[in-house]
Amino acid sequence: MENTPNILLINPWIYDFAAHDLWSKPLGLLMLAGLLRAQGYNLRMLDCLDVHDSRLQAIPGMKSATRRAFGTGKFYRTQVPKPSSLQQFHRNYYRFGIT
Repeated sequence: MENTPNILLINPWIYDFAAHDLWSKPLGLLMLAGLLRAQGYNLRMLDCLDVHDSRLQAIPGMKSATRRAFGTGKFYRTQVPKPSSLQQFHRNYYRFGIT
């Protein structure tokens, strides 16, 4: 029986008025994953901002990610209620990434 620890690394979603993918990658998390893997840990990674997961298009209310040349674009997004501290701003508020 192997006693190698399992580790789940999570790149969380974003709550904000706007978010754009300008080559946004979780570099620090990926570097940590490399170090942990080199030490023999079993790793899994959940990237909540992964724009290449086609299953996200099937989620009701999810606005699809748009991609432009050179890999930039927008994240998947869902409109959500604004926190009370942001009610004075007259803009829509979103959760970007998976739900």
